[in-house]
Amino acid sequence: LRPGGPFLHARRAGYFSLYVTSFVVTLGFLLYCCWLRRKHPDNYNTILPLSVVYSGFTCLWGGGITLLDQLGGGGLNVYTSMVLTVAAFAVLRPWQAIAIFGSSGVLLNLLLPIFQQRTNDIFSNLINTLFTLVLATLIASLLYRMRVFNSHDRALVKAQYEEIQAINRKLNRQVITDELTGMNNRRYLEEVVALRLEENRQKGQPAAGMMLDIDYFKQFNDHYGHLAGDRCLQDIAQVLLQFVDRENACAVRYGGEEFFICLFDCDEAQALRKAEELRCDVAEQTTDNDFCVTVSIGVYTDGSYLEELVERSDRALYEAKRQGRNRVVVFSRITADEDVPDT
Repeated sequence: LRPGGPFLHARRAGYFSLYVTSFVVTLGFLLYCCWLRRKHPDNYNTILPLSVVYSGFTCLWGGGITLLDQLGGGGLNVYTSMVLTVAAFAVLRPWQAIAIFGSSGVLLNLLLPIFQQRTNDIFSNLINTLFTLVLATLIASLLYRMRVFNSHDRALVKAQYEEIQAINRKLNRQVITDELTGMNNRRYLEEVVALRLEENRQKGQPAAGMMLDIDYFKQFNDHYGHLAGDRCLQDIAQVLLQFVDRENACAVRYGGEEFFICLFDCDEAQALRKAEELRCDVAEQTTDNDFCVTVSIGVYTDGSYLEELVERSDRALYEAKRQGRNRVVVFSRITADEDVPDT
């Protein structure tokens, strides 16, 4: 814009060319970084090497402007400011800092005698550029060291946090899980199933409760031993877990040889059919050479609160055992004479 335009003489054309080059390279660098972060937000392996290249370009650009300043009797202000700026803001490893600042400094000092107008400035420029190189290298190395320590600390804190979270998840699972069978326990029933029943009730959907008890489990333990009894509980637990995997249901070990299943969006006819299927599945999959393990099941479907489902399905279970075991009894089909107190 000055009189004569940007190409009035070689020095002005040099300034104009260097600034246009800086603008184009910087714009291209920023646009590429924005595109890369948008497409690959976690890919810093490409951005960091590219930033090192841009840092080297910036130092060389500062050296070029400084050489043009020397033609007019100027100093090392542009070169010094560019080098120190790169040292402060770029993420450079020590060897990268030495390579970038060292090469730009050597190149500048090789060309300074050609461009300097005042011969008595050669020694002072050499000392000043050397001091700038050492200072910039120290700054870059210290900042890189700080960044490494900060990154290490963040990684350590993150790893410790993830370890604590994993321990907490494990403890939470242990709190709501029965250790022997791997099923959920009564705490899960009271804290999780109760909430699901609340959601089920708000949707106006029916729910069913099944209380299961292993028939003659004491005799099984006495005959085969407690280790076999534990394996029996585990086998039945696997049958129940397979059952709830294909149903909209939750199963828990209620205590001892008793299990409770809550079926969501399930009416009485569906619950009775599924209970009969489950009873048959247990008998088929837990048959020993001379002892067939069976279960009695009590079913209740007219309630939507956990306490009611548990209490009335338990009463139906008691009636199933009273009638001879290895059967399914629905609470609604218990007559007044058959109605029994809680167990």
